Amino acid sequence: MSRTIIRHCPPEKQQQALELVLQDVTPQLRAGLVDVLRPTAQQGIDVFAGLIIAEDDGKLVGAAWLQPQVGRTATLWPPILRGDITDDQTLCKLAGAAVAASRSLPVDLVQLLLDKPSTGLVPLLEELEFEKLADLEYLMHTVPRRYLGDLDPDVTFDSPAMEQQELLEQLVKTTYEQTLDCPGLEGRRNIEDVLTGYQAVGEYDPKMWYIVRWRTEPVGVLLTAPYPDGDQWEIVYVGIAPRFRGRRLGKKILAHLTSLAAQRKVEYLVVAVDAANAPALRVYEQSGYVRWAERTAYIRSIERSDAG
Repeated sequence: MSRTIIRHCPPEKQQQALELVLQDVTPQLRAGLVDVLRPTAQQGIDVFAGLIIAEDDGKLVGAAWLQPQVGRTATLWPPILRGDITDDQTLCKLAGAAVAASRSLPVDLVQLLLDKPSTGLVPLLEELEFEKLADLEYLMHTVPRRYLGDLDPDVTFDSPAMEQQELLEQLVKTTYEQTLDCPGLEGRRNIEDVLTGYQAVGEYDPKMWYIVRWRTEPVGVLLTAPYPDGDQWEIVYVGIAPRFRGRRLGKKILAHLTSLAAQRKVEYLVVAVDAANAPALRVYEQSGYVRWAERTAYIRSIERSDAG
């Protein structure tokens, strides 16, 4: 591939490049990308500024995509080459050019998810100064048609949480203290960008963001999001302040959420958990959640010297 040229993807080749980059993504997830891209585009951000292609004699042979998101983050869709082409140098140039596109984007943090046990790209990511954040366990719970368990009356939810934004921000920051769930993220973004990023998951519904109280005292947060088909909710974030941990509040919160989901005829609850967070995994498993996928998350901070 000595004649290979790496360049930003022109509009007339965007569909072809995206089909290549997203070839392993299910049609359902591809459709969901439209909802993810919409709020980014509405902020005036060029969502294809980080779409990079490799061409050989004018023919598209590879692509990578740095997909900007709200909250000053971006997702790197790994570089991929057509057919049986293998060229590590071209893969590295594609990924490097995609990350370099952050110069024209409001991006402070780039993230990437690899399906396990995919390890072929790890040396490339290390060369591009990505660091492993966590192995993630993706869990799913089938919601019963009617919840018959016990609900602790001392646990209550305030909603919409954003109506108490100052309290919400303080609680989220507090729940990050001594967290076992992706601790490598702590301090990399300000709280405003964190909440904006959470809002980009699924279809943001302010009524599904809760401040959790125990005996009227605010002890944590539960942020959830529905998906377009309506049969699935994602637990975007759940956190409990350090001084209230160890009181089985996590299991009680999940019980209340399951009850709400059953009332709304939701079929599934899904969540991603750091595989190193044994206490959280134990709570989910005790609440009926089962594993359905494993991925590894990598991140790279974008310093302003990188962004130009």
